[in-house]
Amino acid sequence: MSLNPAKILSASRRTDIPGFYMDWFMERIRLGFFEVKNPYTRKMTTVDASKDSLHSIVFWSKNYEAFLRMKAGEKLNRLGFNLYFNFTINSESPLLEPGIPSLHQRLDQLKALVSLSGPENIAWRFDPICFYKTGPDGCEKDNLSDFLIISKHASELGIKKCVTSFLDMYPKIRKRLEFLSRQKEAPLYFTEPSPEKKIQVIQWMEKHLSKLGMQLSLCCEKELFSGLGKGAGILENAVWMGAF
Repeated sequence: MSLNPAKILSASRRTDIPGFYMDWFMERIRLGFFEVKNPYTRKMTTVDASKDSLHSIVFWSKNYEAFLRMKAGEKLNRLGFNLYFNFTINSESPLLEPGIPSLHQRLDQLKALVSLSGPENIAWRFDPICFYKTGPDGCEKDNLSDFLIISKHASELGIKKCVTSFLDMYPKIRKRLEFLSRQKEAPLYFTEPSPEKKIQVIQWMEKHLSKLGMQLSLCCEKELFSGLGKGAGILENAVWMGAF
């Protein structure tokens, strides 16, 4: 197979393809192309997905249960595709991340992916770090409670890379909070930590990860990365460019 070193298929930062759309994805791989609609212009683009046109497929997900159950990785490997996995595993919190398997189940999925493709082809994403209250006058909480457990498990599997960022209040998050409010669900108020607090958190994470032989990278945090200064031992994560 003649691999195109410049072409990587990203599946997907727009939605969770491994979690919800693997049947569709595998059918498009069988056909050898994807039809992708630009969310702004609505224009359709045809993307070549034949094995000779791609260097790698990069998957993004919080839940690889369907991917593993249908043995999609083994099928794609037999077709000759290189695979890379971004696996977001955050602390267990039904309030923040409803509808995904337990932390124990997700760590089992991580182990299965390592067996499939090796630890060098997996990045663990603890993303995003968030601070919040469950009432306007409540105590501030965060989602870092299981970070030490997850990092220990990942390091024991041989994973060397952890990627993180802090919560950005994108319009879809605001709409979700408005929806929950209308449904009279438990109120959730996200708070913005100071730059100094962000630096303290990142330095704490990096210090712990370095002891485990893991590298911390920041994603989409240019200002924070600049504030850390040289010699911080933290990398700026490269952005995957692809079709989705």
